[in-house]
Amino acid sequence: MLTFAVVREGHGWGVHVEQRMTTHFRRQDAAVRQAHLLAASIRRHGVLVAVTVDDVVPTQPQAQFAADVVVDLAQPQQRGLAP
Repeated sequence: MLTFAVVREGHGWGVHVEQRMTTHFRRQDAAVRQAHLLAASIRRHGVLVAVTVDDVVPTQPQAQFAADVVVDLAQPQQRGLAP
């Protein structure tokens, strides 16, 4: 199982992946959102993924995010991209 951990760091928040990779964010909600989006993209390939959040700040509301984004490339005229 792959684990994304959102942890408090000196400069803000970090997303650690199995303690091998770190991505830095200024706000906790941005770090949590990114961890969930990364987990969702990896989960689509059948990999078990977990997201943990350390040092949760109770005054911040939980971030809302869209885990799956569907883009229909078959109809470019509906999006205003074709002349």
